[in-house]
Amino acid sequence: MALLVQKFGGSSLGSIAMVERAAERIAGDRREGHDVVVVLSAMGDATDRLMDLARAVTDSPNGRELDALLAT
Repeated sequence: MALLVQKFGGSSLGSIAMVERAAERIAGDRREGHDVVVVLSAMGDATDRLMDLARAVTDSPNGRELDALLAT
């Protein structure tokens, strides 16, 4: 079978129902025998909210600290 790479962006993970739909798609491909690599973004607009919070603290957030914040 094939190696599938699936990316689900924030808008496709905006609710629990949408997360469940993505999980069903992944599970279905696995049941078909495919190897699956999944790349997920944060749910909804979580990244934008974190960026807004970081900019509320400082106009120029430290790059390394910003990377750590957005990676969590």
